[in-house]
Amino acid sequence: MTTGAITDGPGAVIRTCLQAITSAALPLGAVRIRAAGAGPAVSTRDGGLTAPIAVRIEYAGRGAIEVRQARVRCHLDPNGTVVAVT
Repeated sequence: MTTGAITDGPGAVIRTCLQAITSAALPLGAVRIRAAGAGPAVSTRDGGLTAPIAVRIEYAGRGAIEVRQARVRCHLDPNGTVVAVT
């Protein structure tokens, strides 16, 4: 399994979100997960952050790699813990 944070934005936020996405994708057979910042993070009223992230996940398929990619929003609480990915 390979993960990689490729970002030109705040690396800590991308890494934290990547870890949360990875823990959700691994049980589903992910073999490679990559994430990149997709815009500026926005502060929330409660002191947290919402960060747009481009995610690419490759899953082991039947004799081939199946790719899923999407732009998601990673929601972090004021402590920096991921509370949702939408």
